[in-house]
Amino acid sequence: MLYTFNKLYDILIIGGEFMLKDKLKGLLAITGKTQQELANVNNISRQQQSNKINNASYKLNELVELADFTDTKLAFIDKDNKPLIVFDKEDLSK
Repeated sequence: MLYTFNKLYDILIIGGEFMLKDKLKGLLAITGKTQQELANVNNISRQQQSNKINNASYKLNELVELADFTDTKLAFIDKDNKPLIVFDKEDLSK
């Protein structure tokens, strides 16, 4: 499935009716990363990576690593768009 940049923005920022797997795929697309590259970083097969995304079966540490891989941040943001808690790779070693 191909998305335009505006559609990806709608998926990731606005939310819309998309499922978590669509948002994860959109994140990879926006950042120019592929599931194969992510699988390589995680030392799993492309099929295993695809299954993780399609089943949205991520642990918090895996989402932090995904954010690091895509040069983004994982955060809890309040309704005024103020980040309350931001997770990064250093949190994994604590």
